[in-house]
Amino acid sequence: MASVSMENSVVEVKTLGSFTLSYHNRTVEIEKGHARKMWLLIVCLLFHQGRKMTQEALLDFVWGEHTGQPNTEEKSGAVKNMVYRARLLLKELDEEVPFIVSKGGAYQWNPAVSCKIDALDLEQHCLSAMQDTLPRQEKKEHLESVLSLYQGGFLQQLAKYDWIQKMDQKYRQLYLKSAEALLDIYMQENQTAETERLCSKVVQLFPAEEYFHRARMRCYASSGREQDAIAYYRRLSSFFYQEYGATLSSETIQTYREIAGQEKIIERDITVIQDELCEKNEVKSAYFCDYETFRQIYCVGARWLRPGDAQAQLVFLTMLDKNGDVLAADKGGNAFQRLKKSLCRYLRKSDTVAFYNPVQAAVLLPQTSYESGKKLMRQVAKGFESRRYGFYLDTKISQVKPV
Repeated sequence: MASVSMENSVVEVKTLGSFTLSYHNRTVEIEKGHARKMWLLIVCLLFHQGRKMTQEALLDFVWGEHTGQPNTEEKSGAVKNMVYRARLLLKELDEEVPFIVSKGGAYQWNPAVSCKIDALDLEQHCLSAMQDTLPRQEKKEHLESVLSLYQGGFLQQLAKYDWIQKMDQKYRQLYLKSAEALLDIYMQENQTAETERLCSKVVQLFPAEEYFHRARMRCYASSGREQDAIAYYRRLSSFFYQEYGATLSSETIQTYREIAGQEKIIERDITVIQDELCEKNEVKSAYFCDYETFRQIYCVGARWLRPGDAQAQLVFLTMLDKNGDVLAADKGGNAFQRLKKSLCRYLRKSDTVAFYNPVQAAVLLPQTSYESGKKLMRQVAKGFESRRYGFYLDTKISQVKPV
């Protein structure tokens, strides 16, 4: 490849959402088989432009507190090997441009090769947008640039390193703070379409950020689309329960109630109401719902019970580890799905289930005796428990008292 003059040439570095280096229409990126430590060395030199990095500084950055750091005799060879491999990779951008230079045992990104790093640009736009005296239009432009630059987590291919994790959290917070500020501007200017697009983009990246879900619901309602807002809330509630085993916050629930209260539609056809009430999908397993809905179902069920009627049982399940302790949060995700699968398999479609939190669940068994309830829960436990994963189930069962 013929060398291209470095004058006015810039290496475009993307670190948010993907990690790529582009130079004169050529691009390199992390691929399977590439040494992650070699890429971390490139990151170190890119983010410390203008500074010469000694072998010791590079080793501390690349290995950090992780085990496996070379001993004193191996340090020099380890750094030289990483630099050699990095230079070899960067030749794919330009065979004759020395992207990494060295002098006196120290290494540096070539000062003659300018770099444009998306993460640093994002920081600069955030700082500019924070100026109190900045006109609103200019502030909006800086905030829009932040949202355009942020395409995902920071250096996710290298996410196991502590420094990367801290920077990822930093850029996530800058992004969300900027998104909130831009949302306020859009709402002040009644820019409904822009507001909706903004909220949609944010929740695609961070589905658990309820602030933007609420803003999207209000956006629907303000444009006369209350039914869309109500339908969105219902999908959202189901998503939170299915993915996180959790209910929406009180703020989101209140937003829904306010929007639902604005509805002025009067319906006099009972067949329409009945069709709306009926479940749309074929019922095959127990009814799963959020805990507040479960509480209401329990209260109604207790009202129906009379002395001498068929019994109903309340069951409370807690997931445990092999030591008999409540399962740790970092293992709760797999266990949550495993327990849900077992409940779906063994419970009846008349039963109701709600997860109290990611490691505990409540079950309501109508028309069930105490002994039948225990037998049913033994089947659920058998389907859930696993020596391989260290999942076990503690079961508490109590008869529902009529009111």
